[in-house]
Amino acid sequence: MELNLARGEAALALIRAFEDSTLPVRARVDLAEALFRLYVREHDPTIFTSLVGALDDVEPKIRVSAAQAMGSLAKREAVGPMLRQLSDETDTGMQLELLLALEFLAEGSAVDTSLFSKAQRDSLTDTLVRLRASGVAGGLRQVVVEWLELLAESRGQEAHRRYLSADVADAESLLVSALEWVPDSKNINQKLGKLYYDSGDRERGLRLLQEHGMVSRAAYLPSAPMIDGHHSEAAWSVVEPLTKFYQCLTRMSAIPAVGRTDAYLGFHDQTLYLLIKSYEASTEGLVARVTQRMPTTSTSTMSWRSSSTPTTMVRASTNTSSTRSGPMPMMQMALAVSAAHGTQTLRSPRSLPMLAGSLRSLSR
Repeated sequence: MELNLARGEAALALIRAFEDSTLPVRARVDLAEALFRLYVREHDPTIFTSLVGALDDVEPKIRVSAAQAMGSLAKREAVGPMLRQLSDETDTGMQLELLLALEFLAEGSAVDTSLFSKAQRDSLTDTLVRLRASGVAGGLRQVVVEWLELLAESRGQEAHRRYLSADVADAESLLVSALEWVPDSKNINQKLGKLYYDSGDRERGLRLLQEHGMVSRAAYLPSAPMIDGHHSEAAWSVVEPLTKFYQCLTRMSAIPAVGRTDAYLGFHDQTLYLLIKSYEASTEGLVARVTQRMPTTSTSTMSWRSSSTPTTMVRASTNTSSTRSGPMPMMQMALAVSAAHGTQTLRSPRSLPMLAGSLRSLSR
């Protein structure tokens, strides 16, 4: 408590003690915490200078304490020293703390490139590529890949701007270069496949999307299924369900979704049908927030019109009855999309998990 309340000349004493390498490491870690709290209160620049200097301390735990303080202080002046230390750092724990601190400074998004100068961004990218190639594992690898995905997305956004300016060649070049950082990125491969498709090379675009599990063709249904939230009808028996889902809600990189979901996709005449079965491993701990009774099966219809397509009608039905498969409760939803032509392109909302068999192109 006394350390946390120190100020003025007492801060200089704390700094001298913190920088004294003969003191026990545990004591210096506590002093780093005290200096951080003191800086938050007093904004003494000598404290900030001392903490920045500790980024290359001989003791890994002291370096980690300094990196944590830099992230918490969220001062952009710390970006340069942290990037330089990251480039030279060999301790994996410190590498992870530096990347987490930079993520905190960037507020979770490297897409806002104002945090880095071009030289800093290039330095960070080179370091991340080197770390991934060195075979780092666990949490550090996840953070490295996520940073590369964020930096690649920044390049992907620039590619989109070039495409809108009719500079297709430059847009392609930017996306191809981004794939050098993240060759398996579903995000960047989707952008590149869509670029090819939209610029006239549809076969190449579809081939790239299919290679990365982002194309699915609907099966022909011998009869139109009822939109009732059930999949017991014979019409669905010819459909092989899509079972690989990925989620990108809190991260740029696509990670396998937790939990089981089966999606059935088929068409009959001018209508596309989609049936989704969502499983819940256990209902223990679930709390009913709405107690008003609803029908076990409900159906709704909506329509929209765009400048490029005729009016499209959508009918959806959900079934929340006690249908079960083994021990797992289940909810089913059936969806029908009717259009005036036989080919319809669907784009799933960003808020939904990304299907490995994403509905990017549908043809009869």
